Amino acid sequence: MMDIDGLVKGQDYTELKPNYVLFICKKDPFRDEQGTPLGLPSYTFVTGCVEDKRANFNDKITKVVYNASGYEKAEDEKVRDFLRFVYTNDPRDDDFSNKLSERVRMLKDDDRFRREYAAMNLREMDIRREERQTALAEGMQIGLSKGLKQGLSQGLAEGIKQGEQETKINAAKAMLADGMDINLITKYTGLTVEEVKSGKWKAEN
Repeated sequence: MMDIDGLVKGQDYTELKPNYVLFICKKDPFRDEQGTPLGLPSYTFVTGCVEDKRANFNDKITKVVYNASGYEKAEDEKVRDFLRFVYTNDPRDDDFSNKLSERVRMLKDDDRFRREYAAMNLREMDIRREERQTALAEGMQIGLSKGLKQGLSQGLAEGIKQGEQETKINAAKAMLADGMDINLITKYTGLTVEEVKSGKWKAEN
């Protein structure tokens, strides 16, 4: 969608302008095989070819994941000050962090913003409810099919469970692909941290 939004009708794909997607995480979302945080203040991702690194998709999309807990390692002073503010909630003497802190304070006192924020949370709840209903419908369909052979009761139970799990897995795949914090993935999908870390479901699909 970013590709489409970056071009007007008739423009050539080569005229795409650079696009940046930024993720700001309070804790390091990336860990090694032992579960130890990698510790970098930022991680930069560009679209690449798995089979041959020389193949360039050239979509000009760069995703940067900032890890606030690693602010001390940031080379850029402005980035370091901002990440420190995110991690400690202390703006200190940094102008941008102080302006941001004041803006946050003003928004918290703004009734309209609080109403809109609450409405956004309600919309998120609606989306999750719709996903559960979709999973239930898919599960019931799977269950009915299996129920013809294994018994209606058992088939419905297994189908519902499988449908819900497949929905969660598909959501987790998309979130991981976008570099989302693993804690947010578990929050929105209902999968456990161990399930997402293990990646066992990747082999099943």
